[in-house]
Amino acid sequence: MQIFRKHSKGILWALVIFIGAPMLFFGLPTCRTPRNGGPDPIVASVGDVPVPASQYRRLLDLAARRAARNNERPTYKEMVDSGLAENVLDEALDSARLSIIEQQRGLAVNEPYLWERMKRWKIFLDDNDNFNPKAWNDWLQAQKERDADFNAIYADVMAEVSRGVLLKVVMAPGNRVFDEDIDRDLEENYTKLKVKFAKVDVKVEPTEEEIRKQYDENPDRYKYHDKHIAEFVRIDLTAPHTQETLDLVKQLREGGDFAALADEHSDLSVKNGGDMGWQFPRENEAEYRKPLFDLAVGAISDPVPGPSGYYIYKVEEERMNEDTGDREVKARQIYIKTDLAPEEKQAKQELADAMVSTANDKKSLAEGVEEKFDILRTDWFDIESEAIDNVLPGDVRAFRGAFRTVQEDAPYQKIVTSGSIYVAGVVETEKGKVKPYEEVKEAAREDAIAAFKRTDEYREQVEALANKIKDSGKKLDEIAGAFPEFDGEVKETQDFTKKDYLYQQGLFVATPDIFEAFRGKEPGHVAGPLSGFIGDSYFIELEQRTPPTDEDKQRWPEEREQMRLRAMQMAQMELMQDYLVDLRTNNEFPANYNNKVISEILGTGKDEEEGAPAGKTEADSAPEVPAKS
Repeated sequence: MQIFRKHSKGILWALVIFIGAPMLFFGLPTCRTPRNGGPDPIVASVGDVPVPASQYRRLLDLAARRAARNNERPTYKEMVDSGLAENVLDEALDSARLSIIEQQRGLAVNEPYLWERMKRWKIFLDDNDNFNPKAWNDWLQAQKERDADFNAIYADVMAEVSRGVLLKVVMAPGNRVFDEDIDRDLEENYTKLKVKFAKVDVKVEPTEEEIRKQYDENPDRYKYHDKHIAEFVRIDLTAPHTQETLDLVKQLREGGDFAALADEHSDLSVKNGGDMGWQFPRENEAEYRKPLFDLAVGAISDPVPGPSGYYIYKVEEERMNEDTGDREVKARQIYIKTDLAPEEKQAKQELADAMVSTANDKKSLAEGVEEKFDILRTDWFDIESEAIDNVLPGDVRAFRGAFRTVQEDAPYQKIVTSGSIYVAGVVETEKGKVKPYEEVKEAAREDAIAAFKRTDEYREQVEALANKIKDSGKKLDEIAGAFPEFDGEVKETQDFTKKDYLYQQGLFVATPDIFEAFRGKEPGHVAGPLSGFIGDSYFIELEQRTPPTDEDKQRWPEEREQMRLRAMQMAQMELMQDYLVDLRTNNEFPANYNNKVISEILGTGKDEEEGAPAGKTEADSAPEVPAKS
């Protein structure tokens, strides 16, 4: 549910489209009889148009399905906390208000038109969107056999037509999209800018007392990591290399063409003769790559075990990196994929599960281990250990991560890596002590600065400095000298378009905002303060503007119509939202809420009797919708 909470605003907007839009365009779903056949309480109403409890539940469930992440739906409580439950009810009431407007308009449509309208339903069209008489006749026959109420069907279609006519009138002004706006947007979409920028930061220097206070009040931040000793057995998941692999090494050492044999035998997806280009030892180098840097020029390696297979290397050239002093090699590789048979791998998984179960039952790893496995022990390790005794180097990260948090009497567990299964448990733990103040003073200082930067006082200082910079009219390169309290850094971007993101370049401002700030401006213009995504303030100076090329302009005719359609849709949605806001605030369409029923549905209980949003009227005496017989 963390994802739901984090993205609740986006989810709410999506629901306006996926739930609100269908209700607005087609009206409220037809009321159905509750499953228990009893009365259907009214949750809320506008005039004589109700929102029954059964309908509200269906809309809530639909909203929950739409908001689900990783197949996990938000609970009603989470929907209340995020405002989603209130939003769903507001959308239903908006549809009720539109129904009243439709009644006032008194639109009349004859039966033949309704029939023609129904014939345009998707189920009655063939693959070419032509009317399919057979599908139509089959449907009519099915309705007659089930003794369908055609008057009710007419009413639903009439409601759809009426709603469509009303919305067409409301959103009609959104159809007016001006060519000059489209042309301007096209021009900007293919224009490139290059800018300097500086985030507005104020220098912060905490006192000794403030640093010490940060250290004393947050001891857990300054502890050594807990250390552990674990015992384990390792079950090998690697498949042995084949005789064909050894034969290939022999052929290569006897002068075989490495590039040709790589393209013929290697299981890598890219067929480029196994060319690796220039390679250098990386920090935390993978174990299977290390033999590459021990090879002499012209040498062929033995098969080197790696992830799910074996590597064969050849070094063709070498050089020394002048900056690092490291030996670099130009090399080729062949990768031969090997894997255990599925049934063999499954058997090893089941063996590991049995070992874990027995070890936890007996409180002893030795009780569950077959004689062919050795019980090994680690040295002391923690979450940052780069090497652990008896653990394969490539498995250290997964092994230590499994013991990131270890409670007393923690059970044995199964740790699966690409080439091993470890059945392991901690046998000794040394709790991390708080580090001496002098050892972590700099970290505490940085934490104290970060804590102050989250305060309102700091935000006020930033705002004051931003205003001073703005009023000064200084270029970005002049800011540091003019304002001693300024703690930012002037940086420069690469060329970017309106559709690019600048996060990787350190600028957290939406590119459309930047283009708007420099619209009609010449290089050298300084814009700001502009607000970033997380509330930071930036000053940005235009360095260069590169106009669209002739090749870019050739794409414009096709894009122009797409942009026009999107602009119309956005304008229509904005008009609709404005219209609904006006209806909500219009005293002619007040909503009545039955807070007791809302509270029962949402499970908010007696402690939250308000149920509906604050300030809305409770109507406990609202009528109930009788069950249909």
